[in-house]
Amino acid sequence: SVDRRFGWDCHGLPIENLIEKELGINSKHEIEEMGVDKFNEACRASVLRYTSEWRKTITRMGRWVDFDNDYKTMNPEFMESIWWVAKSLWDKGLIYEGQYILPYCPRCSTVLSSHELAQGYKDKQDPAVTIRFKVKSLPAAIGDNDLENTYFIAWTTTPWTLPSNLGLCMGPEVEYVKLKDKSDGTNYIFAKARISAYFKNEADYEILWTHKGSEFIDATYEPLFPYFADLADPKVCEEKSGQKCEKGAFRMFNADYVSTEDGTGIVHIAPAFGEEDNKVFRGTGVPNVQPLDAECKFTKEVPDYAGVFVKDADKDIMDRLKKEGKLVKRETVNHQYPH
Repeated sequence: SVDRRFGWDCHGLPIENLIEKELGINSKHEIEEMGVDKFNEACRASVLRYTSEWRKTITRMGRWVDFDNDYKTMNPEFMESIWWVAKSLWDKGLIYEGQYILPYCPRCSTVLSSHELAQGYKDKQDPAVTIRFKVKSLPAAIGDNDLENTYFIAWTTTPWTLPSNLGLCMGPEVEYVKLKDKSDGTNYIFAKARISAYFKNEADYEILWTHKGSEFIDATYEPLFPYFADLADPKVCEEKSGQKCEKGAFRMFNADYVSTEDGTGIVHIAPAFGEEDNKVFRGTGVPNVQPLDAECKFTKEVPDYAGVFVKDADKDIMDRLKKEGKLVKRETVNHQYPH
């Protein structure tokens, strides 16, 4: 027999946002400057602001529930019961530490729940860039040792993740070509189905060969940026991740999610910033590079953009890649983002 007690869910961003607006606060560090204890007290006081309205409305709806013996998740005895559950699971060896990719709010400096995400999506124009990566080696099965002036090209709508690039990904059953651009003699490797997105006329290029994505696994390329170039060495990866690493970063992977509906059929991978990206690198021993602070500003690991909010760095990163001859194409796409 379980009593139907009314419960107050007192934790979460909706309450915090309400109080932040009332206090004129707009970031986590401002809360810390004010004092977490003072901020918490203001949140607690606001939780019970509408108790009489709740009781009246729920009763009118015909819900038979005990309001006099209600519980509140902000009460110490409630929190202690949750801590007890967590400790019991830990003592039984049922909890392990890992990493998981979740939506994140830079303003609130916290991950977001699906309920919080659903509070409002807005259309936003984002840059979409095609970047070229200098090929270092191809698997012997492909039988091509002439890699001078040869590049993989990959497409991304998040230029700010490119300094954290650690891999590229092809679709195993997708057909890829090595294509010579007749205008300057440069060789590009990308999906055969995407040629028309980059070349208007057949006379502008020559297809040198065709291979499936499954044949490119462990092909290597030169890092775009110098910041994490040492992770090409498996020994460095092991030192930084504490896990066994047989092959370093900056190589080609395969995944079924790669499509040829847009882009180049080659996906750039920054394993700390995408759920699919993270799955590709899981178990490789290559550390997840995440050079951002709690407010999503670059850290000193990326000295050229240290202290810059990631989206504000997009333009500088694209301009730099263009100057270095690594930017193939630049456009914009319309994205839906939660706000």
